[in-house]
Amino acid sequence: MKGVLSLLWPGLILLIGFSRVYLGIHYPIDVMAGLAIGGAILILSIALSNGPGSGINGDKCSENVNPHGRFVILRPKRLSDRGG
Repeated sequence: MKGVLSLLWPGLILLIGFSRVYLGIHYPIDVMAGLAIGGAILILSIALSNGPGSGINGDKCSENVNPHGRFVILRPKRLSDRGG
């Protein structure tokens, strides 16, 4: 199912963009700019969601990774946990 959806979403996005131009709501350059900005946000989001260990130095910090290993869970430490 996930594979089918990954093929349908780009087509739906392009059809919506085409319909905005066809109906005269936007100029083609507006739609292309929106696609470019949306694509850049998508790429940045994917890059940031890879979690610890995907950075430049490859550090892994297991205490801040959820069981699925993708997103960092930010939990501030209590003063009593710091030994102070």
